Amino acid sequence: MYTCNNLKLIVTTKPGKENVVELQVGDAIYFHDNDVRIVHTGYRGVLLVYTSLDSWQAFWKVMSNPIHGASRIVPVEICVQANISLIVNSLLKLVENKKVREVSLEVTVRGKYVDEDELKNMLRASLLQKEIPIKHKAKHSAKVEVIDNIAIIAIIPKDIDKISKRISLILKSIGLNNMKQERYRID
Repeated sequence: MYTCNNLKLIVTTKPGKENVVELQVGDAIYFHDNDVRIVHTGYRGVLLVYTSLDSWQAFWKVMSNPIHGASRIVPVEICVQANISLIVNSLLKLVENKKVREVSLEVTVRGKYVDEDELKNMLRASLLQKEIPIKHKAKHSAKVEVIDNIAIIAIIPKDIDKISKRISLILKSIGLNNMKQERYRID
């Protein structure tokens, strides 16, 4: 099973790209922590990154490098055992600490330790009870990812974890996002 100790990132990849992404993520962190460890989970395209770096340090080290084949990179702000009440209480504590006024809620459950529908319903009810509206277009996403026996919780700026969004922002910053592909003919 998986442990929370030093778990700092969860990385999802396109199917079959796990090994390539593992090398790229490892290279991005290794210079700063040569004890970085990347674990392939029992789920295709899901990697866990263990490092002594702070989760946001690790996130920015990885995001500052082009990671081909990765889909999402989520910093782990809280990791707990996969138990609905622990997950709900941890998310509420994080919302309170970050003073977030509204969130979009993104829940992914892998494995059979927690029922996904029950978890979503409990999280929604608890957030609404604390007067935290759940809105699709909120500025922050509350991420809850359960992988077998552990749950990863983070509140991050909306879509910051999505690699495709990051790439389009980079292209936009250098003026390449609106370029039309031209066809060349040889006469």
